[in-house]
Order: sequence, then structure tokens, then C-alpha cells
Amino acid sequence: MEQELKRIINEEIEALNNLLKLLEDQHDYISNEDIFKMDEIIPSIKEASVRIAKIEMDRRNLVKDIDVSQIVLESNDLELEEAYREIRKVLHSVTLQKETNELLIKQGLSYTNKMLEIINPSRPVSRTYGATGKIRK
Repeated sequence: MEQELKRIINEEIEALNNLLKLLEDQHDYISNEDIFKMDEIIPSIKEASVRIAKIEMDRRNLVKDIDVSQIVLESNDLELEEAYREIRKVLHSVTLQKETNELLIKQGLSYTNKMLEIINPSRPVSRTYGATGKIRK
């Protein structure tokens, strides 16, 4: 089981590194305001996420309800421990990059909305006189 777990963790590290590379590319596109490239990279990110989910399901099927950290500690396998540490490090980097990209996109949308409000302000409803001579909205 430990060898199979090691293989799955290494496969997941590779998939997470691929996702991290895609997220870094997305960050560059966001920073350079390259909208077309930002749109083009979305299917690749989704595909990488699906691959990671499949690998994760393989891992869950292998270990069942046992915590992976517990298996790693009990195994006394240095290679498995190193792989586990590496996957946690890469996963943290992926999460950080994803959150950074989301924040930059939200800031860009907020800025765009403010500019639109300045260009086209909302006009208050003016009061006019109706056919009876009374003021209506």
C-alpha cells in the first residue's frame, strides 16, 4: 500500500505543479490585462483540476478513512514523508496563487465598475407635471 500511495502522491505533485504553472500564467495575463489569454487559459485550468480530482479519488479509495498523515508517520519511509511534505508545500502554493488571482480579478472588476459609474452616472428620477397638473415621479 505504501508504494501505491507514494506513486499516487508523486502523480498528484506533478498535477499540482502543472496547475500552479497555469495559475502563474493566469496571474501574468491578469497583471498585463490580456483578456483574451485569460479567457483561453480557463479550460486548461479546469482540465488540470479534473485530473487532480481523479488522482485524489484514487488516493481516497486506497487509504479509505485513514488519515494520510497518520500513514506517513507510521510508515517510517523517508521517501514517503518527503513526498507528503512536498505535496503540502505545493498545495499551499496553489492555494495562495489562486487566492491572489481571485483578488486581482475582483479589484479589476471593482475598478471597472467605478469607472462606469463615473462615465455614466445614475440620474435621479425627475419630477414632472402630469396631465392633471400634479407632480409625479
